[in-house]
Amino acid sequence: NGSFRTEFGDFSLPKVSTNGHPLSATIRPEDILISPVNEYELEGRVERTHFEGMATRVWVNCRGRHLEVLTGRGEYYPGQVVRLRLPPDRIRVFPPKKS
Repeated sequence: NGSFRTEFGDFSLPKVSTNGHPLSATIRPEDILISPVNEYELEGRVERTHFEGMATRVWVNCRGRHLEVLTGRGEYYPGQVVRLRLPPDRIRVFPPKKS
């Protein structure tokens, strides 16, 4: 019906014919938005960070799942509570695998 339900919330996405089968979805680490303030809808806790020159890779535990974020900002530290946003236009949906 044009929405995709995940453990991170519901997203409005282009309708894909599923024939009753589950879909797969993915989002690239650089497409996830992260903020140290209450700017976004998902709350998580930083598990670790890794500085990679022009960017910092941040691993966030969000609702018991691990999300990897790639950001140009480096002010994140383990244990810090952050907020995430998964922009619906950056989520890629894959139709069910044919058996």
